[in-house]
Amino acid sequence: INNGIILINAFPLPQQIRIRSGFPDDEIAIALVMAKELMNPLGISHKNNLLIAEDTRTGKRVGWAQIRSLGYAGVTTDPSKFDD
Repeated sequence: INNGIILINAFPLPQQIRIRSGFPDDEIAIALVMAKELMNPLGISHKNNLLIAEDTRTGKRVGWAQIRSLGYAGVTTDPSKFDD
């Protein structure tokens, strides 16, 4: 996954943490945590660039991120025209 490679290069991780693509079974676990924190879990999808940080020893999820495109970001692009 390209986004994972970018993150790993930009932010060195401890050896026991790895970044992987999200799977369908990650969605439910993440949505439950988000709902418990009163956050909207409806947009969580492994098909939408979901990245999982997991402990390499236990396989346990220790974090996640969902990467969203803001659209084309050219030098002359007006930022107010990005999609929400």
